[in-house]
Amino acid sequence: MKTLGAVFLCIALSAGPAFAAGDMSWNGTWVGKWKTGEVAQLVFAGNTFVSLYWNGEYTDANGTVSNDAKTVSIVWTGGDALATRDGEDTAHISIDDIGRRNVIVSLKREK
Repeated sequence: MKTLGAVFLCIALSAGPAFAAGDMSWNGTWVGKWKTGEVAQLVFAGNTFVSLYWNGEYTDANGTVSNDAKTVSIVWTGGDALATRDGEDTAHISIDDIGRRNVIVSLKREK
């Protein structure tokens, strides 16, 4: 019986935290400010992309969460972005907005 318990313990420890195992959700509102003061905001319902606020307005964007939930690809007329999870409540977004250079914004999930 001790051996069986040790096996389960080893399996549990090797799985690591939920973030590393890919068992995570983007659910909620993620916000960050670029060094110029421009705000980036992503909103999700579970792992369903809802909206992107960027450049002072909500964009008419479509977003797709990857199968492992580590990234979100977002496209809109005039730009695209890739959001990447850094931790349970942290991420960053790389925004390629036509007419501007690529912008990277650190994001935190609002609690």
